[in-house]
Amino acid sequence: MKYAMSALGHLAQLQGRISQAEAIYQECHKIQIEIEDQIGIAFSLCDLAEVARLQGAYDQARTYYQQSLARAKEAGLHTVRAQALRGLGNLAEKQADYPAAHQFFQESLALSQTKSLPDYSPPALTGLGWAALGLEEYQAAGGYFRQALQLEDTTRRPANTLEALVGLAYQLAHLGQAERAFELLAVAEQQPALTQEARHRAARLAAQLEPQLAPQVMSTAQARAKDRTLDEVVAQLLGEEAFE
Repeated sequence: MKYAMSALGHLAQLQGRISQAEAIYQECHKIQIEIEDQIGIAFSLCDLAEVARLQGAYDQARTYYQQSLARAKEAGLHTVRAQALRGLGNLAEKQADYPAAHQFFQESLALSQTKSLPDYSPPALTGLGWAALGLEEYQAAGGYFRQALQLEDTTRRPANTLEALVGLAYQLAHLGQAERAFELLAVAEQQPALTQEARHRAARLAAQLEPQLAPQVMSTAQARAKDRTLDEVVAQLLGEEAFE
């Protein structure tokens, strides 16, 4: 039952129902403590940290992540360590501490590679991309987002693929390719798997691009986006030279 509850919490979180997700995670955490499920406790602490971060409770989020990381290290739970490190990276990036974010994401990536945790590499790479954008290292950011696209499974885990597309749109906007960036955002925003957090990032960039583009240009870009599948867009991006 606890695993089903946790899955419901993750679904609520992806759909932006953060308060509901938090309530579910709290109940899961309570059950795991009662049955002394040490692995479950470590995972639920990460879940609680994530919803705290999304609600702006950064100090609480940091405490949860650190507790989860400590338990994971003690028990040798590499998946939880990778997740907690990535969470600390997300938290640092949210607070504009980009050097710290880069360090946490790098540690998460290294752990996923040395411990053969392929599902944890693409999110860490995406995180490195956001940290690099914050550091104004735009070419490096594009490289990280592209690596995430190369490793990610667009069918099984589309959310991270979509977030990487949003990241590449930011890079294109910096390079002055406003129309191409706007079209990438349109591709991502029409996908239900785009997380609320990534959707907010996309909306911020779209608002910056709109004054630069004529209405007809934007409507044409949106029409092109509707006619393309996510796999087609990713294949085209990976078949091109890196943006410079």
